[in-house]
Amino acid sequence: MHPDAGKDYTGKPVEEMQWLIKSVGNHSSTWPWERAMRTKSTVTGETYQIERKDDRPIKVTMNCAPVIDDKEGVRGCMITLDDLSLVEYMNQQLLDTVAQLELAKTQIEERSKELKHLADHDQLTNALTRRAFLAKAQQIFLQAMNMSTKMSCVMVDIDHFKSVNDGYGHLVGDQVISRLAVTLRENVGPQDLVCRYGGEEFCVLVRGDVQHTQGVAEKLRSVLEATCGPAVIPGGKFRVTASFGVASLEFGAQTLAEVIKQADQALYLAKSSGRNRVCTYAEVTARQSAHTPA
Repeated sequence: MHPDAGKDYTGKPVEEMQWLIKSVGNHSSTWPWERAMRTKSTVTGETYQIERKDDRPIKVTMNCAPVIDDKEGVRGCMITLDDLSLVEYMNQQLLDTVAQLELAKTQIEERSKELKHLADHDQLTNALTRRAFLAKAQQIFLQAMNMSTKMSCVMVDIDHFKSVNDGYGHLVGDQVISRLAVTLRENVGPQDLVCRYGGEEFCVLVRGDVQHTQGVAEKLRSVLEATCGPAVIPGGKFRVTASFGVASLEFGAQTLAEVIKQADQALYLAKSSGRNRVCTYAEVTARQSAHTPA
């Protein structure tokens, strides 16, 4: 405290306690002990700052209780000071701790989002993993079934991919897969889902009917044929194509697995029909009908 704060002021006027007067102000009418004696009532919990000898003020609460004799006369006032430094320090420590916890919470939430993204997305292509895709696609499928909206599925497979790996190496093969994923993401709708279903095979969920989705698949096929090879190995000699199978709820599937299976059957037809083409499940059923004995 102030260097005079430790002196013995017994029997002396309060005005000599300059460290106290400085903290409460020079106007005696505002002094809390004067108010307490004037009103004959206790003044409690008033906060002031008192200087220390190192010029670092401390906070105190002042309580002033008038001393009243048996004739209701005021004989004086008892003043007590409670040091709030420790309380303030503890409050600041608490605030600092809360701030650190909030920061840690934010960091944990951000890290959790990062881990969720890593768990849900394929490392090579950043496309959805099969597990994450099926979970999201199931919700869209149920919504489409309940609300009678359109939903289609496209299965995509790179043509002659083994020859790419054997002839150019697995690094080029990975680049081809990665480029296919980019082509898919850039040419489907923002609400559509792109999944690396396995190896060089992708599955795309499109919010649209079979006609719309067939058009999307044809665009994907054309863009991939024109851009993938040169993007991976410039010069024009390296060519990459893919085959596409399209199925839709219009073909009567009752489960998501059934829609994917129909798209896979359409993909098999595209492969067996010469590759680098788009086939729909309608073509699969038409071919099956043509080969069914009368």
